[in-house]
Amino acid sequence: MKQVVSSQQAIARNHLMEESVRLPELVEEALHIQMATMQKNGVEVVRDWQPVPEVVTDKHLVLQILVNLFSNACK
Repeated sequence: MKQVVSSQQAIARNHLMEESVRLPELVEEALHIQMATMQKNGVEVVRDWQPVPEVVTDKHLVLQILVNLFSNACK
């Protein structure tokens, strides 16, 4: 997994791939990736979404940041 992330980071540094994304969907994707760890650590996720406009950003970079954030929160 570390090799995959390192490869993605190397590519991302050279080629930002900006696209329009819906932040709640991106957060849900990151939560899905970390859900097993969260459940194992007794973390309860409460969702209270408010309407937000789409943003143009590097989807994969933001997803990586969110996954790391949730991972750190579990620790």
